[in-house]
Amino acid sequence: MPRRPKVPPKRGGFIQTTVEVEGRSETRIVEMPLFEPEPWGEMAPLGIVGQRVPRMDAEEKVTGRARYTADIARPGMLHAVILRSTIRAGNDPHV
Repeated sequence: MPRRPKVPPKRGGFIQTTVEVEGRSETRIVEMPLFEPEPWGEMAPLGIVGQRVPRMDAEEKVTGRARYTADIARPGMLHAVILRSTIRAGNDPHV
């Protein structure tokens, strides 16, 4: 018997799907957002999978010009430090 092609879900609507959660299957109703691209079909040509892709931020990272979250300092910014005690809690027989 030939397989029927699946009807693509309507974008911006709700669909019923089966998902696996912690080893058991559950039926859920999920929203299909408008902004997501169409899912790939079984015969979709995949030109990038399995090939090297140049990284867009490689030059900045190699030269040290890249900015990371830890590099940002704002006026009035708070900083925290974790201090650990050298005495184990509740295990000192001399106390």
